[in-house]
Amino acid sequence: MPFLFAPALLLAGCHTPEQVRAEVQSSQSTARCQSEFMKSLGGLPVTSLGGPSVTNFGDAISVRLEAQPVDPNIIDAKIYSCDFEKGEMIHSGPA
Repeated sequence: MPFLFAPALLLAGCHTPEQVRAEVQSSQSTARCQSEFMKSLGGLPVTSLGGPSVTNFGDAISVRLEAQPVDPNIIDAKIYSCDFEKGEMIHSGPA
């Protein structure tokens, strides 16, 4: 779906090709991080605490996700982060 979104942004004149490329890479990185986060939860029911928080540093992207377990006996939120360089995940895990 991100590839369908990219031409629409260019046609609308909203973004430069570099901005579109960064947007597509951010959305792909976010989707991959969310998938890894869900795997790490092992089926634990959670409620998202907003976000994700995505930070771009040139070719590097950092994604941070937070969720609160539904079980009222689990007080601490689950926080997960992923770091990407040139599209490759270099780190993922609890933050």
